[in-house]
Amino acid sequence: MKKMLLLLLVSANLLALTDAEIRDAYYKSYNYEKIQNYSDAINTLMPVYNEFPNTYTVNLRLGWLYYLSTNYANAISHYDRSIKISPYSLEAKLGRLLPLLAQHRYGEVEKEAFQILNVDYYNYYGNLRLAYALRMQQKF
Repeated sequence: MKKMLLLLLVSANLLALTDAEIRDAYYKSYNYEKIQNYSDAINTLMPVYNEFPNTYTVNLRLGWLYYLSTNYANAISHYDRSIKISPYSLEAKLGRLLPLLAQHRYGEVEKEAFQILNVDYYNYYGNLRLAYALRMQQKF
């Protein structure tokens, strides 16, 4: 029984991603993004996501990549997960506004942008996206 448990622990460590593999996945993801190959950028991060599904950075990155590839539902889902992991992250909240704007959901953008601006009144992107949403709703 002890040998079986030891074998299980050793094999679990062999299957885990190393720091170098994680760095390499992010590096490749950025390179694929640079050449606008978003599907490969997403696919290179999926092993990291599968290993660590509740980490802030991988969800934030996947939210951005899914937004760029116009898969807005997945983008919002990953941004929501980032916000759940780090509730005070303005970066994730600002990122979440992008797929909402792309889907013309201006009322939601307005509400969430005001929440961002309550924390950081002079936030450039928060003000910019709020102004655009208000303009599109003709609330000027």
